[in-house]
Amino acid sequence: MGISFGGLWAVKLALGGSVDFAIDLGGPVGSKDRSLDELAALSNGMSGIIAHSLQLDHLPSPTELNGLLRDFSLRQEISTTAELSVPLLAVNGRNDPYLPVSDTDVFRRFDRATVWCVKGAGHCAAERIRPVIAGTLGWISNQVKPKPLNRVAVAIASSLL
Repeated sequence: MGISFGGLWAVKLALGGSVDFAIDLGGPVGSKDRSLDELAALSNGMSGIIAHSLQLDHLPSPTELNGLLRDFSLRQEISTTAELSVPLLAVNGRNDPYLPVSDTDVFRRFDRATVWCVKGAGHCAAERIRPVIAGTLGWISNQVKPKPLNRVAVAIASSLL
């Protein structure tokens, strides 16, 4: 399970089949290009978080940030992969101020993906984390040992989120 930037790595592992299943909670997978204005408007220190994770000694400009995000983008892998190697749960809030909804919705094309774009929630669906975690636990249980009760829990979570 990867949260925020860690969600990118969860997806990468799922695409490569390096895990039995994966959970992406708000991962920036780079489903579409972002304008420099969008990148310049990132709030709450998001540019600094990226700079810190890359061990940069300065805040990147929007142009630098665009290049860095392009380097981390999984757009090509997602568009050219015929199918996910393992099941993936992709979750994020519909109102995420940092990531476009397409970074979650892009996984709807995969048969082995479950996608939850959570209403009334922002980055990592933090405002609705309790039902997200409850649904995620049901989803995990269904991956480990599929049972009708686990499938019902996932269906209920999907409808509530």
